[in-house]
Amino acid sequence: MKEQYWKWLFLGLLTINIIVVFYVSYLIMQSDDHVRLEERSTTDNEYSEFLIRTNKQELNELINYNIKKQSKDQPIEYEVILGETVELIGTVSMFGNKINMVMDFIPDLQEDGTIVLQQQSMSVGNLQIPVSAILKYISNHYPIPDWITIQPSQKLINVNFNELQIDDDGMKMKFNKFDLANDHIEMVLLFPALN
Repeated sequence: MKEQYWKWLFLGLLTINIIVVFYVSYLIMQSDDHVRLEERSTTDNEYSEFLIRTNKQELNELINYNIKKQSKDQPIEYEVILGETVELIGTVSMFGNKINMVMDFIPDLQEDGTIVLQQQSMSVGNLQIPVSAILKYISNHYPIPDWITIQPSQKLINVNFNELQIDDDGMKMKFNKFDLANDHIEMVLLFPALN
């Protein structure tokens, strides 16, 4: 009988283990009415926001990268330089010749996150051409994205970033701050909110 003593102890320990496993499984499977996952509260906004802070140099690199990418087959070659103002430097084809062009704009951030560029100065080669005529020529002869509008008579370019759709899912962007003097630029990426 002493030889089978260990068998009874083993069966007892096995039974205890099985009971503990079943009890723990039972506790895990039972829902507790006091503990609930909080439902994600949706806001009234259509978009969720992701804040980005940058500086002139980084934004300048991004702008010029996109310009080169999107205008490689275009007859106008240009780049943007962010300094105290927004400067557009490039060449434009006029009258069968490539002419150097420098346009200087003062940016004005609007409440809706768009930027209005007010023409400050302009030079096109050695020609004395009115700013409105150059802006009208660019507007009429070069492909301009839908989110950029040129108002030649007012010497303005509206950059409506909030109308720029970044991807097929509806992601957009807008600026919160555009302070070139203090090198403080803040933009918001807007993602469609999950409902």
